[in-house]
Amino acid sequence: MEQHHNSVTRTPLNSVVVQRRSRSKSYRLSYRSCLGAASRLGLTPALTARRLNTSRRAPKPHNITEKVDAAQLTLLVKTEWQLSYVTPLYQFRHTQLKSYSRQLSAFIAAEKQQGMAVEVEGPQKAFRVSFSLVQGLTESDDDAETVLVQIYSKPVFARQDEPQKPVWSGWLTCINGNPEYLGSLPKDFICLPLFGSSGAEGLTTLVKSWFQQSFDCCFGPLEISHTSLQWLMALWTNCHNEYSIQHLKMIWTLPAVPPLQVTYTVNSEDAWELWGSVRKGNRGGGGGGGGGGGGGEEAAEEEESSIDFEEVRRFMQGLQSHFYRHFRLDLSAGSLNQVSTALGSAKYSGRIKISNSRYMITTLTLLTECALLKMPI
Repeated sequence: MEQHHNSVTRTPLNSVVVQRRSRSKSYRLSYRSCLGAASRLGLTPALTARRLNTSRRAPKPHNITEKVDAAQLTLLVKTEWQLSYVTPLYQFRHTQLKSYSRQLSAFIAAEKQQGMAVEVEGPQKAFRVSFSLVQGLTESDDDAETVLVQIYSKPVFARQDEPQKPVWSGWLTCINGNPEYLGSLPKDFICLPLFGSSGAEGLTTLVKSWFQQSFDCCFGPLEISHTSLQWLMALWTNCHNEYSIQHLKMIWTLPAVPPLQVTYTVNSEDAWELWGSVRKGNRGGGGGGGGGGGGGEEAAEEEESSIDFEEVRRFMQGLQSHFYRHFRLDLSAGSLNQVSTALGSAKYSGRIKISNSRYMITTLTLLTECALLKMPI
C-alpha cells in the first residue's frame, strides 16, 4: 500500500534553488493585476510553452477509502462542484487552518454587517467556518495536501437546540501537479490550483475575496474545454472493464437557428467495443525493430499503460460517424458541452461531479493540469 509521509501538514518545500526575498516579493506583487501576465512569464518559465498533455497514463483504480476520511470522501463524491483556477497562495500554511477558520468567520460576519447578500434560503444566523485537511488525497511528493472549507449556519427562526448545517462547501487541491512548474515557485508560495465550490454564489464570492486578500492570489473561471471533455470520455470508458460505466452520454450544441441541442447516449458495451478497437488499431503497427526480449516487454507494458490523444480523437470520430450514419447530423460541426457516465459528469461551464472515488485521482489529475494551464502566469 502506498504510504504518505508527514501527510498531516504537507506544505511541500521546493527542491530548486530558493529565490531571494526581493524576487519573491516582485512575484507576489505581480498577482495584484491578474491580467498583466507579461511580468510573470520570466518568473515562471516552466509553464510558458506547455499545452495539455497529448499522452497520459491509463486510469487505474485507487482504493482511497483506506486513506481519506469517509465523511470527507462522501461529500466530495456526492456533490456537483463549480470549478475555478487559483494562482499560488502566498504564505499559506497547512498548520494554521484553525486560525483561518476564525479569520474567515469574522470576515463573513463583517461583510454581512455591511449589507453583503450572504443569505442562503432565507435569513441566517451567524456563519461558522471550518477548514480541514483531506489527508491522503495526494499523489506526488510535490502535491500540497487538499484543503476542505465548510460554512455552517442555521435559519434565524430555527429551534435553539437545532444544530448548524453546512450551507457551503469548497476545496483546493493539487493532484499530480507539473513538477517543473511547482519547483519553479519561490518558497513562500503554495500551489493548490484547482478550486471547487458548492453553495450560494454570495458565499463563494466572499470566500474568494478573503483568500485573495489573505494570500495575494487570484481566482478565475475554469471551463472544461472540448479537448478535456473528450479526454474524460476516453478515460472513463477505459475503466469500463473494471467498473461498468453503464452508459456514455454526450450533449452537443449544433449551429442552427435556434441552436440545436443533441443528446447522444451510447450503450456501455458498444462504447467499450469501439474503444477496444481504437486501442488495438493504434497498437497494431507493431513495435518495429525492437531488440532484446526484456526491453521489448517493458516497452509493450509501458505502451499498454498509456493513452495517446490520437486514440481519443479516433474514438470521437467513431462515435460521430455512427451518429451521422443514423441521423445525418454532423456532430463535428458543433460543440461538445457535457459528458457523463456512472463514474461522473462534466460540463463545459466548469461543473464536475465525481461519482466514484476509485477513479477520482484520474479525473483530478486532468483537472489540475487544466487549472495550471489556465492560470495567467
